[in-house]
Amino acid sequence: TAYDIYASLYPDLAANESSFAGGLGAELAKRVNPLKSKRIKLMAKWSGIKVADKRGNCSYEVDIPQFSGALRIMAVAYMDNRFAAQDQMMTVADPVVISTALPRFLSPGDVVTMPVTITNTTNKSVGGEAHVKADGPLVVIGEETQSVELKENSEIRVIFKLEALKRIGVAEVEVEVDAMKEIFSEKIEIAVRPPSGLIKSSGAGTIKGNDSVAFKVSTDFIPETVKSSLVLSKSPMVEFTKNIQDLLGYPYGCLEQTVSRAFPLIYYADLAEALGQQDVGIRYNPDFLVNEAIKKIYSMQQYHGGLLYWPGGGSVNWWGSIYAAHFLHEAEEAGYEVDQKVLDNLFRYIRNEAKKKEVNEYFYRRPSGAMASFKYAKREVFYSLFVLAMANQPNLSLMNYYKSNLEVLTDDSRYMLAAAYRLMGDVESSDGVIPERFGDNRAVRSFGGSFSSYTRDLAISLYVLVEVDPENDQIPVITKALSEELKRRRWFSTQESVFSLLALGKIARSAAETNIEAFVEIDGEFAGEFFGEKLVLDQDINNRNVMIQTKNEGMLYYFYEVEGISQTGNVPEVDSYLEVRKKFYNRFGQPLITNNYNQNDLIVVKVSIRSTLARYVENVAITDLLPACFEIENPRLVPNREMQWIKNKSTPEYMDVRDDRISFFTTARSDWKHFYYMVRVVSQGTYKMGPVSADAMYDGQYNSVSGAGTIVVED
Repeated sequence: TAYDIYASLYPDLAANESSFAGGLGAELAKRVNPLKSKRIKLMAKWSGIKVADKRGNCSYEVDIPQFSGALRIMAVAYMDNRFAAQDQMMTVADPVVISTALPRFLSPGDVVTMPVTITNTTNKSVGGEAHVKADGPLVVIGEETQSVELKENSEIRVIFKLEALKRIGVAEVEVEVDAMKEIFSEKIEIAVRPPSGLIKSSGAGTIKGNDSVAFKVSTDFIPETVKSSLVLSKSPMVEFTKNIQDLLGYPYGCLEQTVSRAFPLIYYADLAEALGQQDVGIRYNPDFLVNEAIKKIYSMQQYHGGLLYWPGGGSVNWWGSIYAAHFLHEAEEAGYEVDQKVLDNLFRYIRNEAKKKEVNEYFYRRPSGAMASFKYAKREVFYSLFVLAMANQPNLSLMNYYKSNLEVLTDDSRYMLAAAYRLMGDVESSDGVIPERFGDNRAVRSFGGSFSSYTRDLAISLYVLVEVDPENDQIPVITKALSEELKRRRWFSTQESVFSLLALGKIARSAAETNIEAFVEIDGEFAGEFFGEKLVLDQDINNRNVMIQTKNEGMLYYFYEVEGISQTGNVPEVDSYLEVRKKFYNRFGQPLITNNYNQNDLIVVKVSIRSTLARYVENVAITDLLPACFEIENPRLVPNREMQWIKNKSTPEYMDVRDDRISFFTTARSDWKHFYYMVRVVSQGTYKMGPVSADAMYDGQYNSVSGAGTIVVED
């Protein structure tokens, strides 16, 4: 008879990450603690096949590692086609058993009070010494050795203090008890994990032909967590995929729609080629449609030069008249025949209207989401000044007046005024007027007047920049923001579509005509070459010197993004299009404003998220890093059963719970969403609390970080 004997609790198997659709599994892998420690070492042994002696006995020697508890021993016997099995429990314990209480992880700078329970399992009282030592990024504070008196069949507790150093890694704590002429010990691995979650850093720029640019993305990211991307393209249009078909067709309707449907046709071939929609043009004759629009504009002009908003009647519309004058001027420049008298009368009308210096109350949404309003000079004034300057009919006195009163101009108005100065050749005045960046305040959509909206204002600002200063450093930044707007939304006004297409179409057309090439070096070594098609490099550029060298003529756009986990946790609080916050409450719903707690306290954590844009942001990942003294007790609070004071709980699309953090995946909207979970305070000491962070999984520009601090736990 042969016997198969093994002793086991559970096999020591590596845990595999779960797999999720839509890239969520990869996202989760980037958002967990990158340091692994084997806190619990599972006991599993297999004897292999043993042959029994004549009495049916056999033996198997087992070297038992650090273990205290019960083991199940199981024997399986077989002979020919017969089988049998038997199991029995065996208690494993040293005469002196050591039980060390530590958190599941630590962060750099944590100071933990570590209780050690020492149990004498014998019937004899003895004296001895308890000694602790630490290895790795962990040191002992104060006494390392304490005398102990161990009474028979009883236990005592001694206290040691440990501090995590300002670095990360897997530490080891060993407690030894010298008693009964033996040394008993317990070893525990503990990760000193990074004190922050996933962080993203991105940037963009332009390079002229026969020029170079060098940059270095400096972060303190853990090398194993870094993911980089560097993209080179002749045009950011590679990111723009919005269909233009809804703007094509025979011009009809109001003045604004008539111009909107015809204006892009001046550049139709370029746009169609850039968007990969050449086949759309089969149904249309752009020249015919542009000419029909020009004729229709003629029929809508009044005696003073302005244009009616609707054919055959209604009122004159100032913005529509400027828009039509702009279209006629561009059409004439493109070779279409335009009645100069009609155009001159239009210029006279818009010049007279601009002189009135009218103001309007504009409504907008602040980055915080709050609505606000302010009296601004009408946007029509600055569109007029820009179009007049294009036609070599600038109104210098009016331009200078507003140059001295920039506080009454919206951002897009400042871009248009700066462009008007550029067209006159006054670069100094233009540079003094243009904003440093397009602001975060988002104009509320207007269905009349200037037809303003955040997207339209962003697009017209980009359009005038490309028109007058195609090498401006703001162009790739605004282009990126506009492209993201176009990709995320499904419906656009005709103003939004047209100015977006005009701006991006000009970029695409000028880019297509160039023969610019480039090569990339990373830390002095060749990394890739660009020959006109988009180049994407996934090499690590974190803390490395990147150099892009171009040759030939043209403009090259580059975008980069680096993501990773900080080693130090020195992450500034930031709100970029998103806001995430966390607050603590007791179980009765009373806010906790202190950072001092007692061991065994229960705390309800509220994590809140919103978009500061006037639209939603999809695929937002929120990660709340716990201090080492907290353990998640209930990640799925049910308000109507457990915490009735919770009235506004949101449900995430997915939730991931780990020892040291909790992550929620959701869509952020302009109104707050709130997620709740409960933690218990488990360990005394002083602990670093990581921030709560939120970021759009597929765009590092949308992110928020807040709420880092220190937690003190007393007995």
